[in-house]
Amino acid sequence: MEAHRPGPLKQQNKRHNSGRHKTKGQIKRSQKGKAGHVQSSRHNKQVLSKQDRKRQAIQLRKMKKEKLQLKVRGIDESNVNDDEAEPMPPLPPHYIAVIPLSDNCNSSDVLTLLTSCEEQTIANTSSQGITHVSYPKLKRRVAYIKPDPTNLAAVLEAVRVCNTVLFVWSLIDAIDEHGESLYTSIFAQGLPATAHVVMGIKGLPLKKQTDVKRLLNKDLEERFTDCKMFPCDSQSDAQTLVRHIVQQKLKMLSSQEIRSQIVAEELAFECDADDKDKGTLKVTGYMRGRRLSVNRLVHIPGYGDFQINRILAPSDPHPLVLRPDKVQKNNENVEMADAESIVLCVADPDSQVDLVSEMAVDPMEGEQTWPTDEELAEATSNAAMVKSKTMVRVPKGTSSYQAAWITDAPVIEESDGSEASEDYADNMDEMEAMSDNSEVSSDEELEAVETGSTAPSVTWGDPVNYDQQMDLDQEKIALNKYKEERENELFPDEVDTPENIPARLRFARTSPWNQKENLPLDYSRIFQFENFSRYRQNVLKEKLGLDSIRHGQYITLEIKDVPKEVFDIHSGDKGNLLAVIGLLLSEHKMSVLHFTVRRHSLYTEPVKSKERLIIQCGFRRFICNPIFSDHSNLNKHKYERFLPQSGVCTMSTYAPIMFPPASVMVFKESSNGHDLVASGSLLSVDPDRLIIKRIVLSGHPFKINKKSAVIRYMFYNKEDIEWFKKVELKTKWGRRGHIKEALGTHGHMKCIFDRQLKSQDTPLLLLYKRVFPKWSYTGYVPSSSVNQIEDDQEMREIFR
Repeated sequence: MEAHRPGPLKQQNKRHNSGRHKTKGQIKRSQKGKAGHVQSSRHNKQVLSKQDRKRQAIQLRKMKKEKLQLKVRGIDESNVNDDEAEPMPPLPPHYIAVIPLSDNCNSSDVLTLLTSCEEQTIANTSSQGITHVSYPKLKRRVAYIKPDPTNLAAVLEAVRVCNTVLFVWSLIDAIDEHGESLYTSIFAQGLPATAHVVMGIKGLPLKKQTDVKRLLNKDLEERFTDCKMFPCDSQSDAQTLVRHIVQQKLKMLSSQEIRSQIVAEELAFECDADDKDKGTLKVTGYMRGRRLSVNRLVHIPGYGDFQINRILAPSDPHPLVLRPDKVQKNNENVEMADAESIVLCVADPDSQVDLVSEMAVDPMEGEQTWPTDEELAEATSNAAMVKSKTMVRVPKGTSSYQAAWITDAPVIEESDGSEASEDYADNMDEMEAMSDNSEVSSDEELEAVETGSTAPSVTWGDPVNYDQQMDLDQEKIALNKYKEERENELFPDEVDTPENIPARLRFARTSPWNQKENLPLDYSRIFQFENFSRYRQNVLKEKLGLDSIRHGQYITLEIKDVPKEVFDIHSGDKGNLLAVIGLLLSEHKMSVLHFTVRRHSLYTEPVKSKERLIIQCGFRRFICNPIFSDHSNLNKHKYERFLPQSGVCTMSTYAPIMFPPASVMVFKESSNGHDLVASGSLLSVDPDRLIIKRIVLSGHPFKINKKSAVIRYMFYNKEDIEWFKKVELKTKWGRRGHIKEALGTHGHMKCIFDRQLKSQDTPLLLLYKRVFPKWSYTGYVPSSSVNQIEDDQEMREIFR
């Protein structure tokens, strides 16, 4: 008899939990003398009654509702004080920018309808051209800004400070070419809440109205989501549009949330007694965003950073009028109060933030010893005997100690001790880039200066005089740039070895890179952070005291040491909007900024590294010569000679510190103004980012014998071969090898590869070097002349 054995499908019932608990002895041995967790007793908790729990839920619901209302209205939580005794100031006007998207649009007619859509509407215009309207039925006040559509900088400035953008569409062509460029630039900067209006649609026949609406809505859906086109042909249509704008959910930009800003309603200027070109600029307007301290710095876009002298509190000239029958009485009280403005706060010189944006460079900071009397006497005698200064050409990045060992380098003698030219490697790059460019002769330049003649005015459509408007020099320069960009795409980083310059000097490269060693002199002028992300969090969490200015107050800022040009350009109804931005801590100090940008689809011209560009980063506008590199998660990033036609790349330059998020737009000067080259966002502030430039030297196989081959045309002398003998060779088909020896004295060399080399293959020698941005920051970029910026050294010194 065999015993029954259960199969694999035998049901297994769960055992009962009884009898498996630990005994007191087991618990004591497992704890090993440690104190166990003491659970709180239910009796220690406060037991609330049902009525108290209801009251607590109501209070929590009320607090959440208030926070949500503040967020929707664009009020930061730092403006809300825990002290309930301080009343909340009234909300500032709802700023609306009216932007036409076509030349056929008449934005003035739209503005006229919006300001007179109700019988009890009260409208008045400030001296800066901002129209203020008070709607008693909606219990809101609105400020309309109408920038000059031909000035792109003024349009972008108006969009950046407004709560809503009102796009005026054309009934004929919807969006023309200029409107398309405006739309793309505004979209690259960042869009707040939007509204869309079209005029004249009700004047069409009833059969065509449906077709026109369908076409407009189709074009609108391609660019915007969840938006509606509003007709504006009567007062009822205008009332519907205003109600929609005021009650819609706001979409605040990051720059409006984390910083304070004031849109200038009134401007005044007082010249200094010592300098008539500078003085005190008085900016009056509504305080918006975060709190503002009198001891902090403010920024005027296009002109730089300035200090505040004091802050005044005049009466509000555009109050919210709920009962129009008492407007006259209120106006009389306002006129009496305007005579005296209350001084809110005065700057403290001891605690005020200074305007120092660069570190003071001390050339003797790294010295450890002091020269002896004999060395000083010898240096003095040598300085008296030397009449000419001898310069040695060395590669870029070579220290003085390394340059002392270079004895066979070509030298340049300069008389009268004049200053040295730029770095040798940079000069060679410029010589290679400009070798094929034709320049205007000195005689032609002299003749043009003496006669002062200009080309006759002709139109581009005239085939007879077409060549008179053609600049052949610019055409040849553009052609050479296209050739260089095409050559860089076909043969990445490949360069020709010069025959008259030793390759060991022209392409001196080193493989190891330390983030803190062999840095350029410009790195001693910048500021660095131990942990930038943590510092940014601490700055954004900072809460100012009760003496700071809150959201909604109508104030007057007295900004000192401002050039008079700022007042001359922005005063009066000229369409040049002026907005003053309150800076956060350390946002005026220089550092190395990195941006992630993508080329604009409509811009096809080549953009080279270290080329002059206009950068609009958040509220700051400046000129610089940035460099490009690849965007990756690696610790080393390859230098790009040109802005890629597709994909995302990183742009690096010296600029004042900014805290992300911040949108970035890249413009380039042209004959027709300035074109949008690329757009993106601020990546980081990191001087330790390694940007590596690669140089590829190519050769040609002359004789091939199994794994060995004779290579030529890579070098032209024996010394260069011995210098680069330790560098590994690669081929385009994946072979690896090394240089064995030099053959003769004309650059032929014997190389060994891991496999037999093909005759169609190309041997390559890869060299690497760390590169740094070029210090070319210029903060003087006025919005009125952004299309034609002159490199004026005097103005740059004034606004520095």
